[in-house]
Amino acid sequence: MSKEQKKTLYSGTLVALTQEIEEFNGVIALRLHKTGRSYPMVLFHDACYTQFGPDAVGKKIMWARELTKREAKAGYPHVWLIYQNSREVVERWLPRLAEKMDEYRLLVLHHMNDGSEYLVQAKSVEVLKKPPELKDGWEYTVVPEVEQDA
Repeated sequence: MSKEQKKTLYSGTLVALTQEIEEFNGVIALRLHKTGRSYPMVLFHDACYTQFGPDAVGKKIMWARELTKREAKAGYPHVWLIYQNSREVVERWLPRLAEKMDEYRLLVLHHMNDGSEYLVQAKSVEVLKKPPELKDGWEYTVVPEVEQDA
C-alpha cells in the first residue's frame, strides 16, 4: 500500500456526482460505493473550484488527500497548471470567487484507478457514512454493479 493510500480521506467507486457552484456559494457532493459498505457521501462545502466532471463517474478513487498549494505545484504540475489557468479566467470574470480561491486552503487531490487526477477546492469537507437525502437529483450517475478493480 502506498504512502498516499495510507493517508487517504476516503476511497471507493464514484457512482454519483453533483456540482452546484454558484458565484459565491457552492457544494460538490460525491457518492461513493465500497463493497460490503453503505454509500458514503463526501460533501465539499463552500466549494469554489473543481476539476470533476461526468468523465469521472464510474472510476475508482484510489486515494484522496489534502495538499497545500506548494505541494500541488511541486508534485502535480499538470493538475496545478489546470488550476492556475482556471484561476486566471475566474479572476477576469468573477473577482470575488477568485478571492475565495486565494482564501480557502483546502485542496483535495483525488487519484483515480486510471491514473487521472482531480482537484477540488472548498472551505471544508465532510464525509458522511449514512448520507442524508439532501440531493434530489444527481447530475451524473452510474449504477454500481461491482466495485471496479484497480
